Amino acid sequence: MRKLIILAVILLFSSVAIAELTLDPPKTQGGVTIQDQLYPFSSQSMTADTTTSTCATALVGQVIRLYSTVDCFIDFGGVSVTATTGDCFLPSGTVATFAAKGDTYLAVIASSTTGTLYITDMY
Repeated sequence: MRKLIILAVILLFSSVAIAELTLDPPKTQGGVTIQDQLYPFSSQSMTADTTTSTCATALVGQVIRLYSTVDCFIDFGGVSVTATTGDCFLPSGTVATFAAKGDTYLAVIASSTTGTLYITDMY
């Protein structure tokens, strides 16, 4: 009987220690868990040059992943959104992830040279 009590106490403290080591996965501002639960839904690409342009297809994901081949500036908004050099800077060769927050379109303008912006909707 004494061995069972000691074993029960050891198991109780072991489970408490394990529970304390468990971390909550990161979440979006909307409370959606993002670790190991996002997958690509749809992708598109657009030309990034020194004139602002807007993506042709509406964004539908909760999270948007971007990759650009050139330094550029981006902005999210409605169908008529435009980007300026005062908007969010996305360095060339960088993968960036953004919460969509209900915005359905993306505009881009390149810093100097023409390149490609790759857009992936994530769920």
